[in-house]
Amino acid sequence: MIVHTFNKKVNNSETVGELISKPLITSGVTQSIVDVGARSGMFELPESFTSGADFIGFEPNPIEYKKLIEGKTDSILAGGKQPAFKTKRYFPTAVWSDDSERRLNITIGPGACSLCGEADIGITSKMYLEGREKYSYYESVQKIVSSEIVTCSPLDSLFSIDDVIDYLKVDVEGGELDVFKGAENLLSNHSVLFIKTEFLTTPYYRNRVLFGHQHVYLEEMGYRLIDIDLSHLRYLREPTKISKLIDRRPIYAGDAFFMLDPDLVAMDDLKRHRLAIMLLVFGFNSLAISLFKEAGVLSKSELTTLESTLSQIPLYKILKEHWVNLPYKVWPILKAIRLYRPS
Repeated sequence: MIVHTFNKKVNNSETVGELISKPLITSGVTQSIVDVGARSGMFELPESFTSGADFIGFEPNPIEYKKLIEGKTDSILAGGKQPAFKTKRYFPTAVWSDDSERRLNITIGPGACSLCGEADIGITSKMYLEGREKYSYYESVQKIVSSEIVTCSPLDSLFSIDDVIDYLKVDVEGGELDVFKGAENLLSNHSVLFIKTEFLTTPYYRNRVLFGHQHVYLEEMGYRLIDIDLSHLRYLREPTKISKLIDRRPIYAGDAFFMLDPDLVAMDDLKRHRLAIMLLVFGFNSLAISLFKEAGVLSKSELTTLESTLSQIPLYKILKEHWVNLPYKVWPILKAIRLYRPS
């Protein structure tokens, strides 16, 4: 059984999560999670963290919003278990760069609904996602089935500049930069600590906003890119007999992780501690330890215990590392006995 870092025991009676959350409880601080584009629900956080956090989600698609309210999203019906939050609220609001009305396109693939206009057919009709080559990306995902006018609001008008958002997740199919522009006051005030945002590398929306645009904007606001997740399916320009084992496929999207830059942005000790907690939630363990030490909210003995606990490597990770490296150990032996010859 895989145990999340938050649930590891630091002693007989206390977990990592309980140890690092004590200063927040003592200070009366509740961490805040904001999900822009909340269609499927929030599954990526451990309940040992979410049970003490407030959650606010925004989903303008009326069909998907209804599923969220009723607890019947596609992910839940497929067997996903959404963790419990201290409080949880959903709003049928479209988040954008300003107060306005825009057309929301409802697509055949519910995860591709967008405020960015119709996807370019010339591009998307020549994209076939891996394992789904029967229909093009346009036919299976991006084709519009209906549309409606929705009221849009910027995050700056939905939150006070004094609010602290520990984790902001943005997944709005090409409109992520507009969401950030609508949060300019919050971002420039450094009220958001940790960000996960989806990005495109293929410009199939009219606004042609790609990863680099988000990166530059957030960097200028004081946020540092710390990782990129490219686990989205890759695509083919047309169906092929060439196996992916001998083929390099292009990417079209991914997720990027940003943190409020601790070396360039002034923040108080408690905010630095809160950022460290978010880093720990997402597995940036050594980075989190560094910030915990700088914050100085935990005692030296607590920091020593915490770092020692985080240094323990789970057995499954050791076995996985050996398995991944096995070919590199076997090949020299095969070549030495002439059973393997490179082509």
